Amino acid sequence: MQQLLPLYLIICILPGIAALSVLAVLAVRFKNKGLIYYLISFGSFTISLLVNFVMFYFGVNISEELSYGIFALISFNIPFSVIMHTAFPLAVNELVRPPGKRWIDLSIILVTAIELVIYWTPLLMHYSRITQTIELGPVFPFVGVIQVILIAYSIGIIFLRRKAIMDRTIRRYILILACIIAAFLPVIAYDQLYFSGMKSIETVPIALIFSPIFYFIFSLTSLIFGLRVMSSSADNTNKTISQKTIIQTMAKSSGLSAREITIIPLIARGLGNKQIAGELNISPKTVGNHIYNIYRKLDITSRYELLVLLK
Repeated sequence: MQQLLPLYLIICILPGIAALSVLAVLAVRFKNKGLIYYLISFGSFTISLLVNFVMFYFGVNISEELSYGIFALISFNIPFSVIMHTAFPLAVNELVRPPGKRWIDLSIILVTAIELVIYWTPLLMHYSRITQTIELGPVFPFVGVIQVILIAYSIGIIFLRRKAIMDRTIRRYILILACIIAAFLPVIAYDQLYFSGMKSIETVPIALIFSPIFYFIFSLTSLIFGLRVMSSSADNTNKTISQKTIIQTMAKSSGLSAREITIIPLIARGLGNKQIAGELNISPKTVGNHIYNIYRKLDITSRYELLVLLK
């Protein structure tokens, strides 16, 4: 079985590396905080999976003799596991903007800071040089519970606040991602809550079978989404350039004001008067007046006619 693990790793990791590359390009291009958090979470997940595979490949048995080097490898993996479970709900919060977002984010960050401090103390685990084993502390079970709660929170808030995601492509992707995580949540919970350090992992545990499959599906979904966003972004850029040219031509011939020129692209995006008012920090009534003037100057009577002119 050990001989097959490298091949298993390569097959599962390839879409993850591709997805990370695409997401990194999108994060640099859009500078979106939620996307950056998601990239951090996904990257930490990748590193954590690689470290686990190294341990599984060498047949680590925590209940028997264990070298200090393997313990150091496990300790190295700890921050990435914590960051993975922290950055994901932060990314979700940036996307759906739940009530009390600021306080929720601060609570998640505070819990993470406490986790990281505890992880380096005997309260969680320590290496016994006498028995050459890892001994788990009294706090260890609670850490797993916290991580499962953060995952469950992320899934729940996505479904509850899905209408807050305006972009249909992003909303569809996030809902698919939430369904994938929900489907694997029982396995994730089992891995977090059942592990006691007394089970040999030479017999290929459930985490070794399902974690790579989960990562593979997770990565493939992220890769498809990333490529679609890049493609639509290129199309939108071309449309925006073309749209600006048309609006400038209409402005010269019809005498549109600077504010009216600003409002037309927002109408083209499908935003209502209240949403446009929010974007421009003006009242909906003022937006209505501007739209009335746009219609009058262009000799049209509806948004549909305006969209036809922009094609």
